[in-house]
Amino acid sequence: MKSKYIILIIISAFISLIFLSITVFAFLVFVPLSFSSTSLQDVEITPKSSIKTIASNFKSQKLIWSDLVFEIYAKLGSARGQLKPGFYQFSQNQSTATMIDNLHKGKTATRKLTFIEGITNNEIGRKFSESGLGSQQEFEAALKDSYNYDFLAHRPSGVSLEGYLFPDTYIEKINLTAKGLVNDMLENFDEKISPFKETIAKNPDGLSLHQIITLASIVEHEGKTQEDRRLIAGILLNRLRQGMNLEADVTINYITGHKKTTADDLKIDSPYNTYKVKGLPPGPINNPGLESIEAVIFPTPSDYLFFISGKDGKIYYGRNLDEHNSNIARYLN
Repeated sequence: MKSKYIILIIISAFISLIFLSITVFAFLVFVPLSFSSTSLQDVEITPKSSIKTIASNFKSQKLIWSDLVFEIYAKLGSARGQLKPGFYQFSQNQSTATMIDNLHKGKTATRKLTFIEGITNNEIGRKFSESGLGSQQEFEAALKDSYNYDFLAHRPSGVSLEGYLFPDTYIEKINLTAKGLVNDMLENFDEKISPFKETIAKNPDGLSLHQIITLASIVEHEGKTQEDRRLIAGILLNRLRQGMNLEADVTINYITGHKKTTADDLKIDSPYNTYKVKGLPPGPINNPGLESIEAVIFPTPSDYLFFISGKDGKIYYGRNLDEHNSNIARYLN
C-alpha cells in the first residue's frame, strides 16, 4: 500500500514538473524581458547565420531571457526553423515569440521617407541625414556616383541629378545607403516617365526629356492647381517660341537661396538668371512631381505671355505687357 502512495507521489511530482517546465517555457517565450523599455536595437541576420548563432546574439544583446528557449521555439514553433535574413530592430518589450515571428515573416525594420514635389536634392540630402540613415555628405557623394538609366545618358555634360529624384513616399529598410535611396528615386522616375516616352519624343517643340524636366521644375514652383500648371507651361513655351526671356524669379532664387528676388539678383551673371539669358537654364531647379511634368507634356494652348501670383494666391494672366502691368497694379500693389 505504501509503495502505491510513493508511485502516486512520484507521478504527481513528475506531472507537476512537466507543468512547471511548460509554464516556465511559456513564460520565457511569451513574456518580454521588459514592459517599459522601448529602446530599439539593430540586429542583422546574415544568410549564413544559424539559429544557434542568432539566439546567442539576441542573448548577448539582452533582448531575450534564454538563448536555449529561443533556439527550441524557433525550431519547434510555427517558424519551423525558417528565419529570414535582413536588418531588423527589436526591443526588450517584445517577446521571444514576437521576435521569432517577425524573423520568420521577414518583417525587416523600415523607415518611411516622404519627399514633397518641388524638393531639391540638397533638401533630400538633409532629410536623409535627419532620418538617421546616414550623413548629408554621404548623400552628396552618392549624387556624384554613376547610375545605369537610359534617361541619364541624354543629360548635358556636367549637369547634376537635380530633377530626376522623383518626389514620393518611400518605405525603405533602415540599413539603406545613400546610393540605395538615390537609385530607388531614379528607378521611380523611370517608371513614372515611361508611359510618356513616345509622346515626349514627338513633342512639337522638339524638347528633350531634360528640357521638359527643367521646364517642369519651373512650373512646379509657379503653379498651384493643375489648371494653372498647364496654362503656365503653355505660357513659358509661348515665350520660348517667340525668343523671349523666361524672366522666372524662381530660377534666380535657386542659385541665390532667396525666397524673393531682389533688384540686385536680376543683375547676377548666371545661366540660371533667365532675365538675362534666353532659353532654359542648364537644368532643373528642383524635383518636379508628375502633374508638373504632365503639364509641360500636355500644356494648355493660349495667347498669354505673362502671369503673376496675386496677393490672394490666385494666378492672373496677361496677353501683353499692358495687361501684365495692369494685373501687377491690381493684384500685387
